[in-house]
Amino acid sequence: SSTITTLDAAGVVGYYTSLALGADGNPVIAYYDVTNFDLKVAKCANAACTGTPTITTVDAAGDVGSYASIEIGSNGLPVIAYLNFTSGDLKVAACANAACTGSSTITTVDSTNNVGTYASLAIAADGNPIIAHLDATSSDLRVTHCVNVACTGVSVSTTVDSLGSVGLFPSIAIGPGGLPVIAYLDGTSSDLKVAACGTVDCAGAAALTTAESASNVGYYASLAFGTDGLPIVTHQDVTNVDLRVLHCSTLTCAG
Repeated sequence: SSTITTLDAAGVVGYYTSLALGADGNPVIAYYDVTNFDLKVAKCANAACTGTPTITTVDAAGDVGSYASIEIGSNGLPVIAYLNFTSGDLKVAACANAACTGSSTITTVDSTNNVGTYASLAIAADGNPIIAHLDATSSDLRVTHCVNVACTGVSVSTTVDSLGSVGLFPSIAIGPGGLPVIAYLDGTSSDLKVAACGTVDCAGAAALTTAESASNVGYYASLAFGTDGLPIVTHQDVTNVDLRVLHCSTLTCAG
């Protein structure tokens, strides 16, 4: 029997949840508070998330917090990417401590077009956050690479794929060679695509592969690297309403 705990019941909460394990081994969860249109974080008191968590409203400036994606930074502190729906921008909150209490450093890292939807954050090989997200204005896959751990300063944003309506539901992970790989939906052809970046910051040309095209696939992709060092992608086949798993035979998912 699993241990099931309600962490936050104050209003309509828990949308777009994203979980990471803190330096203490306990979960820290970012999510959207629909009632107040805020970004919130719950820090569990133990590994099972029983007991009373520490709950913090991290950003309340407008309608913020949709598509939250959290990871533990190279400094051991949580960092969160999310959408500022009010302005159509990608924001990042760098927490001041392990529980995300106090004042986080909040930065708008990309404000070109309507960006930040479906944000997916990873920690790049240089120790700085890197975020895959949708440019909804151009229907492109974008990647934003921060120049420091807290994502202050001028981040570098790159359009990785602009072939049709692409970049929906991206999921980014860092490969064994330190290069980012992103799985996402090609909405034009309803295929699962994979972009294998050629540089640490994804600013160079990426290898783009249609990894699966059977039925209507690629929805809600989630990518990780297996013990063999190759990408594994889960996604939904919406034609058959099935859960599918793709195990790539190469780092770029070609072949």
